[in-house]
Amino acid sequence: MTEYKVVNSRLLWVRFKLGLTKLFLLAVYAPVASSPRAELEEFWENVREVLDLARGNERIVVCGDLNGWVGTARPGYESVLGKFGDKRVNDAGKLILAVCKEKGLLVTNTMFNHKKIHMYTRERKNERSMIDLFLVDDRLRKQVMDTRVFRGADLGTDHYLVITRFRGLFAGWRYRTAVTEPQSVCRIRSWKLQEADTRDKYHARVTEKLDTIDGRKECVERTWQNLRDGMVSAAEEVCGTIKRGSSKRRDAWWNDEVKEAVKKKKKAWLDYLASSNDKDMREKMKERYRLQKVHTKALIEEVRERCRMEADERLSHNFKENSKLFWKEVGRTRSGATALRMNKVLSRTNDVLSEKSDVMQRWSEFYREMYACDDLSEGSGDDAVTGTPDPDLDDTEVIRMKEIERAIRSLKCGKAAGLDRVTAEMVKYGGPRVWDSFHLLCNLCWRTGDVPDDWRSAVIVPLYKGKGSHFDCGCYRAISLTSLASKVYSKVLTRRMQEKSERFLWEAQCGFRPGRGCTDQMFSLRMITEKLLAANQKIFCAFVDLEKAFDKVVRKKMWELLPGYGVDGRLLRAVQSLYCDCKACVRVGHDLSPMFDVMSSWLFILYLDSCLQKLKDSCLGVKLGDIKVNCLLYADDAVLIAPSEAELQALVTCMKEECEIKGLRLNANKTKVLVFERDEERTKCEIWVNQECLEQVNEIAYLESAFSRDGRCDLDVDRRVAAGNKVNGALTALVKRQGVAKSARLAIHNAVLVPTLLYDSETWVCQKKHKSKLNAVEMRSLRKMCGVTMADRKRNEEIRNMAGLKDDLITKIDKGVLRWFGHVERMSEDRMVKKIYSAKVNIKRCRGRPRLTFEDHVSKLFEEGRVKSTRIPRRACMKKIMNLKEAKEVCKDRDTWRSVLSGYPVRDCA
Repeated sequence: MTEYKVVNSRLLWVRFKLGLTKLFLLAVYAPVASSPRAELEEFWENVREVLDLARGNERIVVCGDLNGWVGTARPGYESVLGKFGDKRVNDAGKLILAVCKEKGLLVTNTMFNHKKIHMYTRERKNERSMIDLFLVDDRLRKQVMDTRVFRGADLGTDHYLVITRFRGLFAGWRYRTAVTEPQSVCRIRSWKLQEADTRDKYHARVTEKLDTIDGRKECVERTWQNLRDGMVSAAEEVCGTIKRGSSKRRDAWWNDEVKEAVKKKKKAWLDYLASSNDKDMREKMKERYRLQKVHTKALIEEVRERCRMEADERLSHNFKENSKLFWKEVGRTRSGATALRMNKVLSRTNDVLSEKSDVMQRWSEFYREMYACDDLSEGSGDDAVTGTPDPDLDDTEVIRMKEIERAIRSLKCGKAAGLDRVTAEMVKYGGPRVWDSFHLLCNLCWRTGDVPDDWRSAVIVPLYKGKGSHFDCGCYRAISLTSLASKVYSKVLTRRMQEKSERFLWEAQCGFRPGRGCTDQMFSLRMITEKLLAANQKIFCAFVDLEKAFDKVVRKKMWELLPGYGVDGRLLRAVQSLYCDCKACVRVGHDLSPMFDVMSSWLFILYLDSCLQKLKDSCLGVKLGDIKVNCLLYADDAVLIAPSEAELQALVTCMKEECEIKGLRLNANKTKVLVFERDEERTKCEIWVNQECLEQVNEIAYLESAFSRDGRCDLDVDRRVAAGNKVNGALTALVKRQGVAKSARLAIHNAVLVPTLLYDSETWVCQKKHKSKLNAVEMRSLRKMCGVTMADRKRNEEIRNMAGLKDDLITKIDKGVLRWFGHVERMSEDRMVKKIYSAKVNIKRCRGRPRLTFEDHVSKLFEEGRVKSTRIPRRACMKKIMNLKEAKEVCKDRDTWRSVLSGYPVRDCA
């Protein structure tokens, strides 16, 4: 034990040093669950403040009588809870989980399966509960061996002894091998092109290089090579290069001055050990060592403080001058993850492969199978790609400069380059000369039906999904890095394809389509449940997962179906040219595997649409007024909807059979069934796929929004609160740094925390309790930003003014609902979202108080926000509140509705 402190009668913290492991132990005695809510919140706020004292290299352990039921694993808390223990949850338990999410702790009591008598920590009369808990730092997850109750210990209380066993705490991480390996390929510092001076130099240099090239030769490969070499060489000369992973990363404070001081301290220690038996000499050496140690410690603290100040100034500077570097630092702080070593992998037979050549071959083999390369290579359309100019090209079909400019401007900066090393910044900031060259090159590709080889090559980077074995290839998500220059040409072709095929697509599909998004489908599902549950009608839903859907598109069948969507002739030939003889390799660490064929997935929605023709024409589905809805789609995320178990089985079978014809397969293990209903007793629903019964659940996450069987938004709000607490914990170190400009810290707050809390809030019918939970998370972040604690007793409005925040979170939620209301009202009448929203279900309502509907919620916001009517009153003294009918008329004009929302009042939510 190195240090301890008694904070108050309920909190005690102790610091331990166990070998190379440093522990921060917090002993807790929480108020009982029946205490006032304000007392509970104040106590757990004190816990947060104590946990903030833990240093970065200390592992946190919280233990004691926490007086809360936390339940077991459920959506949003997978990283905090295990699947064993008491399933009951109360408000005190939710406060515990909020701290766990924020501080990266896990409840070890729920991680191990024991008899119930070895899990319940308190027993009194006929009541048993699990309230004495161990909360352990997630970094110690692998060291926790067991947590259980020992009933034999006589403690003189109604609580039992709880013991958690750790292993390897005396082992450290000092001797771990480096997680990165030297990289042989240099990366161009193209992010410097965001600076005006560097951009001007690059513009002049690349123009000079391209002016010396004769672009009149009609050879696609040669034209591209000249353009590529000109951009890359100019960027290297102007921006310079960097070798990533070429050296071991050191802390900034470990400089020559500190090294010299540490060296002198070590020498003084050795001199002390080697001193003679002369007592005076030994005391002299000891005093010399003591002084040198004090000097070294003070120097390190001074240098560290200086480095912190420099880092704060650099962060503030980057916020104004270089946003890429600023957000890169924010992302690094938020994730806190280090690179995984991928030098070992499991073979087909689950044998561990460690040789570099075997590892690379296994990755290549795995992705060959995933992308079904043998099938894709058949009928690839090679006959259509001639590689020679087309003399009959109509002038109306040539690619116009306006199309090239729009495509280049839409490129996103900061993206990783492909094998050609060309980045989006090189293209966007190349100026008229580069843009003219792209115009010439794209028209040459259009005329010849051919593209450069670099445009057909990709690098696949496996990214760990965060769950499963690190050695299993299936636990990694494949990210394909293609040539960013090829995106200019593909964006032009994609836009032309959209113009031709948009009218053929099913309205149920909202993925990758302009003017549509995830919110459309989440709102549609909430509207369906709202309208049908009001009539006490059950909704049977199957949330379908297609196995590796984007990777299983069969190219031959794709080319056959495209003419049916209006994509034919030269446009079809141009699309085929991008996928003729495509190659890809896998990057593992800094090594590249052998090339193999791969196909991009941006045509996927057309392919999936062709698989669902029978479903589109089916008369099955739930009835909403004059329409029937049986499916909601966002890319490959599908929800099948039916009024009965039999109809849902028919829909699932229909989709399964049609997808299998096109090479897609329904994943029975990940497809879930959920029945929305008002009854407390769950309706059993058995849906079968390939003689396997699909799992029925009570809650599910669809498009990252949570849906529960009762159709309410409580679960989704709890998930947002949990996600917000996690973000708060990850960004605490940045937000609390007073040396960083307040505008930069406020930008982090608005760009990271607020969107996390507000995701899907437009579709909620929000109650005061929901808003209070969300607002508490934001205020916790703002207090840290302003250096204020709960003990300072400052009101929320005062803290927001200190932070320079205009609107509070509750106002943002309300404005988001009203903004979405106006968006839906302005939608075309043929949109499925609008049809579902406008549908009237003429069925007698069930007994009891009706739930608040979305339109009722909007009307309530007009009253609470005191939104005045825009109609001219008969008398000047008459000021009416805008009603729903008037709002539906006013929001038809976007500018008028925007002005109404801009005047929406900021209310005190303290």
